[in-house]
Amino acid sequence: MFFYLLKRDFIMTRLLKTPLPLMLFILLAAMFVVRSPYRTGNGESPNSAEAAELAEASDYLNSLGIVPPTVEVEAVDFSVQSLKGHSERLSDHRGKVIFLNFWATWCGPCKAEVGEIDLLHETLKDEDFIIMALSIQEDGKRVSKFMQSNDVDFPVYLDSDGAVAIQYGVTGIPTTYIIDPEGKIVGRAIGPRQWASKDSVALMRSLMK
Repeated sequence: MFFYLLKRDFIMTRLLKTPLPLMLFILLAAMFVVRSPYRTGNGESPNSAEAAELAEASDYLNSLGIVPPTVEVEAVDFSVQSLKGHSERLSDHRGKVIFLNFWATWCGPCKAEVGEIDLLHETLKDEDFIIMALSIQEDGKRVSKFMQSNDVDFPVYLDSDGAVAIQYGVTGIPTTYIIDPEGKIVGRAIGPRQWASKDSVALMRSLMK
């Protein structure tokens, strides 16, 4: 994860030039972010309707190795640029199930799942479902070339400075978050998955209800 090493070096350089009281505050805030991989709202348990929805999806989550949050978690909003050159916010897709994937073209495990992600996109693209695959700190031309050479066409966006990955506590890629139509995080998967499998498609459709 070379880009994280770069980020740490940059942060340390800035901290050395920061007054001590402010530096202590920044360090404490950073510790909180590192220990809290999800940004939570009020920290309450899911209500009865949400609990029923999660119960229906639990078997699919388990079979796919997707870990749900322990409390209700609202996905952090952000804005990114697509490969087609237009800006989109996560919140633009409220009302749909969102498949939020962090990846890079140089990542072997990421390459292993792009075919599965493309098949999932083809299966559900006409339903209340969208893929937002965020390439971390990569040039758009390089990503476009990768997509063409691998004959895949799912929606890809550029997390050019890695800021969104940091917001979501991404420590390894691929990392995928499943977000329900109300903007709540259903679960997180670290590493490749069989995203085009029967259980995966059933999970996404169960969340559309």
